[in-house]
Amino acid sequence: WARTQAAQVMQANKVNLMQIDMMQLSVLQTRMDNITMQSTLTMGFALAMFGGETLLPLVEDEGVVCIYKTWYHRMFAVVFFFTVVVTLSLSLLVVVVTLEVKQLAQEAALLVSTNAAVARARVHVRAMSRCFKCSICAFYCSALFLLVLYVGLPKRVLQQPPGEDHESQERMLACIDIEDRNVLDSAQDFGTVLAVMISAVGLPSSRCSKRE
Repeated sequence: WARTQAAQVMQANKVNLMQIDMMQLSVLQTRMDNITMQSTLTMGFALAMFGGETLLPLVEDEGVVCIYKTWYHRMFAVVFFFTVVVTLSLSLLVVVVTLEVKQLAQEAALLVSTNAAVARARVHVRAMSRCFKCSICAFYCSALFLLVLYVGLPKRVLQQPPGEDHESQERMLACIDIEDRNVLDSAQDFGTVLAVMISAVGLPSSRCSKRE
């Protein structure tokens, strides 16, 4: 009778521990749902920065907020696009990996053990939480640099034709001199390098999220 009673107590303890683990797993899954939703919203806001209303004025070669005017306009543009791509990449990584972790945690709880499922899920939740915080920081930085591009930098720059020393030949341009072939080629080269850089940053992260 004593052995039977001890076995029943041990079985009850195992059931209680399993219920506690399932409650912890449910809490972690709720947290993963919140992280996924917030990352999706962040990704949507970041994608809006690549929309026509935001992007088109920056790349117009005759617009007052174009990014081709001076070296510091180009520098801020590079940092802006870089932070937007980092935001998109981290948000996508969080969404994809979190969904995968939720599914694997449920399978592990059924097939392996609830304790192991909770332990592994907790590790991944912490990692994804850090990635989400980094994406928020990158998004905040991108918003600040966008504000600098639109408001903080000069709208017009002084341009003087080569070889001309007379002040009467100086002009205030909104962006670049579209009649100067060299200037147009330089702007085109900058745009090409910028696009390659964005692709180089974004593609590896998307592949990594798919692999996860």
